[in-house]
Amino acid sequence: MKRIVLATMMMSLGLMSKAQVQVPDENFYIFLCFGQSNMEGAAKPEAQDTESPGPRFLLMPAVDDPQRGRKMGEWCEASAPLCRPNTGLTPADWFGRTMIKTLPDSIRVGVIHVAIGGIHIQGFMPDSIADYVKRAPDWMKFFLKSYDSNPYERLVTLARKAQKDGVIKGVLMHQGESNTGDPKWASMVQQVYDRLLGDLQLKPEETPLLAGEVVQADGKGLCIAMNKQIDALPQTIHTAHVISSTGCSNGPDKLHFDAAGYRELGTRYGEKMLELLGYQVPKRQGSMMGSDTPQLEFVMQLKVTLGESYSVGTTPQGKRNVIPITGGTFEGPLLRGTILNGGADYQLTDADGNRTTLEAIYSIRTDDGVNIHVRNRGIIYDGKDEHGQPTFYFKAAPQFEAPKDSPYAWLNNAIYVCSPDFSQQGGITLNVWKVR
Repeated sequence: MKRIVLATMMMSLGLMSKAQVQVPDENFYIFLCFGQSNMEGAAKPEAQDTESPGPRFLLMPAVDDPQRGRKMGEWCEASAPLCRPNTGLTPADWFGRTMIKTLPDSIRVGVIHVAIGGIHIQGFMPDSIADYVKRAPDWMKFFLKSYDSNPYERLVTLARKAQKDGVIKGVLMHQGESNTGDPKWASMVQQVYDRLLGDLQLKPEETPLLAGEVVQADGKGLCIAMNKQIDALPQTIHTAHVISSTGCSNGPDKLHFDAAGYRELGTRYGEKMLELLGYQVPKRQGSMMGSDTPQLEFVMQLKVTLGESYSVGTTPQGKRNVIPITGGTFEGPLLRGTILNGGADYQLTDADGNRTTLEAIYSIRTDDGVNIHVRNRGIIYDGKDEHGQPTFYFKAAPQFEAPKDSPYAWLNNAIYVCSPDFSQQGGITLNVWKVR
């Protein structure tokens, strides 16, 4: 809206002509799609996938496709294949179809799609792509050349061009099979996401990241272990949302989805994005996902400042400590404000010293002066998991008590979970999600 007003003012002052003004259409929603083979598309499109759904679902091709009359960087109607010539059906296909089915007729959806089978997340990191290309197998180098051996740069270049036409509303990723077991995967995804936001001048709260789980194949998926890392991604990126692959059918290799699986997964991407945009998603008949499957929606991030911890003695239950809560700030899509001084985190550590229960009690005040009481109970565990592997677990379930006649009464009527980020000096950062 600000761009429209500014352009209109400049035209009225004679500083710009109508021919010089190119105002982005706020009803043109653009989404960036990237990843490896399951985003590239490994299943042969079927008849229902190849017919264009019309001019409301558009593709800005990342490569030329003479056979289909597509030119890199020029919008065209979207139909499979979206990635490159000779690729297959992708989640982005039915993501777009799902979006336009629910969005008002005045809104168009556009996708920019860059993906390469087998690529590690390092292949999308600007600081490491050159070394990655050198080490890539010859077959991958052939596909990398389609993007001038820099898929990230191709994605950003086209995204900047697309921003002249519409508004980027989100990022879709399906990647991880090649990084299965890599403990640095989440942090590398965060680097790619943060770099995209910075290069395109986007705000994270207005540009969520949707990450899909890999093939499950009834528990026999070749890379199914990666889903544990994907499911934990919102702990690193607070605006990330995981798209479940439960029940999505797969091909015989147990690595790639089949056409029906891509359609279901893409529909779930679309339903989650519609929900994040504030649209009511119609219930589907015969969905492979149960209607009671929990989903997480980001609510706020609290940056809490803490005082010096002190002991209040040992009891039959364990050692008790109190950590004063001295202040801080919080911010989310629907509220922001300050954390009030005077609260505390009451902790009880068992005799073994590896399990601590906590109960933090404090108040927050919104920018418009509404006080909200918070009681946050949780567990800190530093030991071994059910498989005998070392693990560190820190989760809590905050409860909010907001005045019933305030704009924040909705906080009273849901269950929430939170996860810590220890990067803050002199305190702790908590990311809070609503369980839907």
